[in-house]
Amino acid sequence: MVKQTDASNSYRGNYRVIIGTFWFLTLSFLFQCSPKPLKGDYSHHEALALERYATLVDQKVSNAQARRIMDRYAGGSWKDIDYTHNARTGWKTIMHLNRCVQLARIHYGKASQERGMSKEEARKMLEGALYYWKEKDFRNPNWFQNDIGVPGKLRDVLVLMEGELAPDLREWILGRLAEDTYGNKSGTNLIWLADIKMHLGLFRSDPALIAKSMELIAGEIHVGEGLGIQEDYSFLFHDRRLQMYSYGRGFLEVTAQIAWQMRDTPWALEEEKVQVLRNFALEGYQWMARGSFSVPSTMDRSSSRRGGLTRPRSIATFEMLAELDMEFKNEYGKLIAAQRSVEAFSLVGIKSFPKADFLVKHGKEGSFFVKWLSDRTLPTESINNENLRGRLLNAGNVFILRDGTEYTNLMPFWDWDLLPGFTTIEGVEAIRREPFTGALVHRETALIYIDVKLLGTEDQQVLNAKKAWFIQGNTLVGLVSDIQKKGEGMVTTALDQSRWQGKTTWVNQKKELGMGKHKMEGEAWVLHHGVAYYSVGKGQYMEVRQEEVSAYWESVNLRYRGEDPVFDKVFHPLVITDGTEIEYAIQLIPNGAKQPKKHWKTLQNDTDAQVIEWENGVIVGVLHAMEKPLEIMGWKLEANMPVLFLIEDEVLLASRPDTGIKGLNLRVNGKKLNKTVNNQLVLDL
Repeated sequence: MVKQTDASNSYRGNYRVIIGTFWFLTLSFLFQCSPKPLKGDYSHHEALALERYATLVDQKVSNAQARRIMDRYAGGSWKDIDYTHNARTGWKTIMHLNRCVQLARIHYGKASQERGMSKEEARKMLEGALYYWKEKDFRNPNWFQNDIGVPGKLRDVLVLMEGELAPDLREWILGRLAEDTYGNKSGTNLIWLADIKMHLGLFRSDPALIAKSMELIAGEIHVGEGLGIQEDYSFLFHDRRLQMYSYGRGFLEVTAQIAWQMRDTPWALEEEKVQVLRNFALEGYQWMARGSFSVPSTMDRSSSRRGGLTRPRSIATFEMLAELDMEFKNEYGKLIAAQRSVEAFSLVGIKSFPKADFLVKHGKEGSFFVKWLSDRTLPTESINNENLRGRLLNAGNVFILRDGTEYTNLMPFWDWDLLPGFTTIEGVEAIRREPFTGALVHRETALIYIDVKLLGTEDQQVLNAKKAWFIQGNTLVGLVSDIQKKGEGMVTTALDQSRWQGKTTWVNQKKELGMGKHKMEGEAWVLHHGVAYYSVGKGQYMEVRQEEVSAYWESVNLRYRGEDPVFDKVFHPLVITDGTEIEYAIQLIPNGAKQPKKHWKTLQNDTDAQVIEWENGVIVGVLHAMEKPLEIMGWKLEANMPVLFLIEDEVLLASRPDTGIKGLNLRVNGKKLNKTVNNQLVLDL
């Protein structure tokens, strides 16, 4: 059962409940409509499962799509499709099967004449196109296209055309569905394959195959073992990489569809499996986005695809879960409402995902997304000609979302050496992942620490530093200390790199900033798109770059090779120093507020410790010095190893992100901390 806490999620506004309930009632009406009776000799439960799936595949085909299919069709193929294309992703040839599915939809539906195509014309054109594919037997270098992509399209054709296709085409499709084996596949890939085999069992009235396929699917719906759903409800795949809205999205969509489709049949998923899907959706999936929008850190290489940052949107999935999991229909309704409109987004609080090295802070004014890398997670991947410039992605990033326009489709325009939140120096090629890197969260306060080790060519260290992010309310404060660099280059921190929209104001000077580079020495606040950026000014300066940029999508993903350039505007605030410390902040400005507000005090930022005090009296920091006391607010803290700590309401919490409290010896005014709660040392001061 999903339990809500003040620190993890809070919903606001009765009108959002009404919106969620409305969409749930709409969903119930749609899904309860009687599907078109299936032709064939099936048992009641086999027919029920196939008819339900047909209602999912049956989508509207517009008149424009129908005309395009008709006008470009010639002898079983289409004149505008590249049948020689063999890219591992974005395979253009499979558009042929996409159009076959559209023809099947036209034949299945009731309004074929309105599209200028009769059912019989649609059937003949479809059969000609299927015979063409059957003869050519197109294959792709990527196993996924051959084993999942193509069979999946053919399954969708058959479920809409069952009893209407030429018998030899039906047998060919069934043979194609039966062709591929599971091999060593696991997780989402195994579920996709088993889903195809499950439908093969339905088409062939083979209860044993259906049961075996469902057993494989159910076996992958679990928490905390290996890859997939983790104990914190993040989703790791392709080794220890956060893949929430790539493989995680695929996992949730296909398992929710199967659970909904097979309910009330002998092969239905058990309640405990539905509970796993519920918790994953409500405690993981929805938290890593703001409505339908997310950030590159949540989806790895998929962020290099056009529209990739809108991948959280999966309304049909949550509609199915709402019907399947009736007790939580209101929670799903709120999620659906937020995906339809970001203005309905209502999650509030901080949620840390330690398994994924990720943290999010949601509020009314916006969201902070923080991603880092420790030795427990892996850098982003670049395979299948995707994510071509993302070698430093996830290596310490902060993203800010308010309405979702900030980063969507901005990837080609980025300076990939200066990604949002990253502290760097010229010549960086990679990072070295360290164990003492992670987060400490208590109530409404968070601390994230990164042991920065940046490498140049031949793995030479070019920059070492201690970096801490502090979050409370609408503010994120960044402290960097003990900067050790190779060479004479300046150390630069990118506070953001988002779409330039609306006015940019240098608040201190009441000056609007236009295109170009703008240097601000001394203490400075800059306001853009409802977000304020702060530089303390001592030994550092802020530089704001605002540019109109032309770029090519193929620079980040080769599936877009040959496309024309695109144009956009980029807002890029930086803090630059030649010193050994940095202090900056990012603040979400409430609607109606005229000025940003500094409501924290930096108590220490050096080699020994990084500590701030928030306006409400909460003290939080990192103690680096071993066996050297940290004197703060009348307390003397000593530790035998670096530690993260927080003091609130005269209670001290302390832990390490790598080993927890194992081997940790922490004293306050000479008194050793012995009490433990949630793998943290606790002391009542």
